[in-house]
Amino acid sequence: MLRAHIDLFGVGPDGRIFRSVHGNPISPSTYDRVWHRARELGLPPNLLPSVLLARPYDLRHSGITVRLYAGVPERQVAEWAGQSVEVLNRIYSKILAGFDRIWHSRIDQVLGGQAPGS
Repeated sequence: MLRAHIDLFGVGPDGRIFRSVHGNPISPSTYDRVWHRARELGLPPNLLPSVLLARPYDLRHSGITVRLYAGVPERQVAEWAGQSVEVLNRIYSKILAGFDRIWHSRIDQVLGGQAPGS
């Protein structure tokens, strides 16, 4: 969707993807207002009082977490996030706890001559 948006609307002179109708940066109050409305539309009523996706910045954490869960190498995730691997590990090291069976399975596949996921 993001690539389609860029193909359709391009980017601003400063490289921003989203900007006001006049090409200016979007104000924080606009982001906040739109975020709260989108959250109301997207979450079931019982989750609205929770901290789930309380801030737009929470999407960054979700995106990084999904990439790590998918098995994208840490160095690549860190590069995409604009962080060092050390910072990535410090912040996200606990999210991969409990995945031992997956990692063992992937090791078994490699040792058995198969590529993981095949």
